[in-house]
Amino acid sequence: MLMFEKIKKLKKNSSGQAMIMTVILMGGILFMATTVAGLLMFYQVQESTDFSDSTGAIFAADAGMERVIYYYFYEFNYDVDGACPADDPCEGPSLDLSNGTTAETSLVVPPPGVTNQPTVLSSKGRSGRAVRLLETSFLITPTR
Repeated sequence: MLMFEKIKKLKKNSSGQAMIMTVILMGGILFMATTVAGLLMFYQVQESTDFSDSTGAIFAADAGMERVIYYYFYEFNYDVDGACPADDPCEGPSLDLSNGTTAETSLVVPPPGVTNQPTVLSSKGRSGRAVRLLETSFLITPTR
């Protein structure tokens, strides 16, 4: 009988362990669920910020493209500036816009007399972490 009483006492003393383990397990599951939900929310907020930066960058690149087209047709002096080969393009005008975005432009202009090489104008818009690039090219063929 003494052995039976010891087992009963031991069972009585260890009966709270299952409850503690259950509470710890449930707490861990809830902690993991809230951590994953918080991480997903963080990525969604970051994505919305990146979306606005992307929009600003594309508009800055568009403004830079318009500026480099104007520069090429009205300000670029071929006799002074010379050709701008593809391996070393000429820098065009840069823009710093009032909303904090910037645009950098470049030109690739083939030397005179060379046919079948396009003139390439490019513009890189930046806003925050977003960078967008626009490029246009055209082939100027001499008339006879």
